[in-house]
Amino acid sequence: MNKIRGASARIGAAPEPKQTAGTDAASAPPSASDLAADRELEWKAMVDAFLSSAASLVEIADTGYRLSRFYPAAKDDPRRAYASERMAAVDDKQIVRIIDGVELAIGDGRGDVGDHLCWMLTYVPDGATRIERLIQRGSVSRRSRGVASEVVDFLRRAKADGLPL
Repeated sequence: MNKIRGASARIGAAPEPKQTAGTDAASAPPSASDLAADRELEWKAMVDAFLSSAASLVEIADTGYRLSRFYPAAKDDPRRAYASERMAAVDDKQIVRIIDGVELAIGDGRGDVGDHLCWMLTYVPDGATRIERLIQRGSVSRRSRGVASEVVDFLRRAKADGLPL
């Protein structure tokens, strides 16, 4: 069941056709560039929802899972550039919320979702070191500390393997 509302819930859905003067939507299918622009806008909305302070932990887990699953492979894809730039600029509160999302997913028996959230954290520069500092300062809840330590281990292994690509 999808718990996300708004543009991020429409990822993968066909965009609504754009109307131009003198034509109706049925006779003028959207161009490839219109579709690409719509996909990019929807992707940006999903990244923004993932990192929003207003997002619930369920929304963070859901959008993080989707972002990780559909992360563009092409290095020149503007969607990849946008997500990578945003992840590189996350603050400590956002990292803690993502870790809480991992803990929630694992607690709900959705380790696969937790894994995808960990993959998203590979785009955070010095993520393992930052999370360790957050644990030491007590910024990570007692409930999420064990998961946070596992995330640190995951990030160190990923970095040793040369990830993210």
